[in-house]
Amino acid sequence: MVNHSQTLAQLVEAGDHQAIVTAYRQAAEAMFAQGESDAGFFFLTHAFVHALEGGLEETETLEARLREAGRL
Repeated sequence: MVNHSQTLAQLVEAGDHQAIVTAYRQAAEAMFAQGESDAGFFFLTHAFVHALEGGLEETETLEARLREAGRL
């Protein structure tokens, strides 16, 4: 079994913003698929923050999705 907290901690320590955003987006989509929208938006918000920190292109897409849902 993968320890996602440990994996994310390693990615954060390495400063790999793209991998962090990908991991959080995958976690968000998994939660949305299970009908857990609050948890999904929790992870999507973390993806957004790391995208901002990394200056990544998907920042705008994540921001739009969060705003559309009333989460920003």
